[in-house]
Amino acid sequence: MRLHLVTAACAVALCSTPAAAQTSDLARSIVGLIGNAVATSKQRKITAQLSAPLTYEEAAGPRDLANRNDPRNLDIGGVRLGMSIVQAQSALRAAGYTDRGPQNDQPSYIGNVMWKWQTEYDWKGNTNDRAPRELAWFKGNEEIFVGLIALPDGPRVEYVRYQAREEARISKDDLLRRILAKYGEPVNEDETELRWCTIKAPDCEASPDNEFPLLTAWPGNGSIRLSGNDPGLQAALEQRFKADVESRKPADVAPSF
Repeated sequence: MRLHLVTAACAVALCSTPAAAQTSDLARSIVGLIGNAVATSKQRKITAQLSAPLTYEEAAGPRDLANRNDPRNLDIGGVRLGMSIVQAQSALRAAGYTDRGPQNDQPSYIGNVMWKWQTEYDWKGNTNDRAPRELAWFKGNEEIFVGLIALPDGPRVEYVRYQAREEARISKDDLLRRILAKYGEPVNEDETELRWCTIKAPDCEASPDNEFPLLTAWPGNGSIRLSGNDPGLQAALEQRFKADVESRKPADVAPSF
């Protein structure tokens, strides 16, 4: 009985919280919630400002949808250059491919900007914003890898690579016929490395030195690669990044003499 009384007394003395303390805790909770809401609201506003789509003129020139040789009009497994992640995933799923799961990631465009704000201007905020770097999908012994570039409005398809494993690879001649049926005649005459290029790239540089979008097929090893290099995109992205970083630059201190 005594133990019970002591326990009960202890419960009253130690486990209950005075009204003043409860009020203080409630006030701190409210202040914390308001602070978090303000921080979240600011973060959303910053994200909206930084995620406006990038506008630029493609150095490869205007697109002619009737031009079958232009890599920008071509696809691998339904995936085209410049697609969003959702668009690429939908295309691969429609083509019968299955997602291999999470792959490499990279800082998002917004994360890169915020990191520069922190290192350059001692900005206080979240800089760990990440985005996928590559998607990997498979269908039997066929694989498609989709490389992504981090742009202000989200990751976009920068390259697509198809690879058939040796055990599932059809003959070189059969693959060559299928490639020509899908993509049309290449601009070169080398059957070991076929290339499709834009009008602005008449010499059709070999990958990975291509300056403009390029589709390359290697029938001998069952490999196809679609690459979206474009100096117009790179120049616009660098200019936009510089402007977004400098938008947080503190104003110069005026002399007070």
